[in-house]
Amino acid sequence: MSSAITPPPPGWYPAPDDTQARWWWNGSSWLRPRSEQATLRTITKLATATQVMVIVCGVLALALVGVEAMGITALTSYLDGNTSAVETLHLYDWAWTVGNALATVSMIAAAALWATWQYRVALQVPGLTRRAAGWHAGDWFIPILALWRPFQDISDLWRAVGRTPPRWLIVWWLLWIASFISFKWSNQIDSRAEALEQIRATMWSSILGEAFLVAAALMAFIIIRGITQGVIHRSQQR
Repeated sequence: MSSAITPPPPGWYPAPDDTQARWWWNGSSWLRPRSEQATLRTITKLATATQVMVIVCGVLALALVGVEAMGITALTSYLDGNTSAVETLHLYDWAWTVGNALATVSMIAAAALWATWQYRVALQVPGLTRRAAGWHAGDWFIPILALWRPFQDISDLWRAVGRTPPRWLIVWWLLWIASFISFKWSNQIDSRAEALEQIRATMWSSILGEAFLVAAALMAFIIIRGITQGVIHRSQQR
């Protein structure tokens, strides 16, 4: 004859996830410390802010595609002998200057938010990634290492929160690297340009880089959402 196990009375007990924390047992369920709940709220807010900035970067990149297309059209018309296209080229110069400044500011803001968000997430899964939380933020800004380590870090986080990394994750990273290379190539051509045809080649390279960036931004939005949802789900399952 079996007897029902009597649950312990309400009180503070060692956490059920085998950590050093102490959780409150209300007689029927565990309540996490407010500090952990606050941490999850912070991660969620950071994720939302980062997603917003990523989309802003994507929208500005798409706008710059239009600006570069306008510049190519105007420059081609000028090379064909249409001198009135100079006015359009002046408009292109203004639009590109403003758009590039906005894109640079938004990219810096997105990078800062992303690094902070990734750092906070990595702190929630100690021992489950190949690198400590500090590296998850710093790898993005270290020359050479930034070519592959951030991708490894994101893959690790996806697994650490109990999810299988999607197959298209490598596509996101290759798009990001391709956009970086395209912009570098564009800047090199522009710095050595001695003819209008070379300037037009610079515009085409910029369009390619911006197009890669738009696609990478859309995937980045999904990555942030997926990992954040995984962190929350993992916490609820403890």
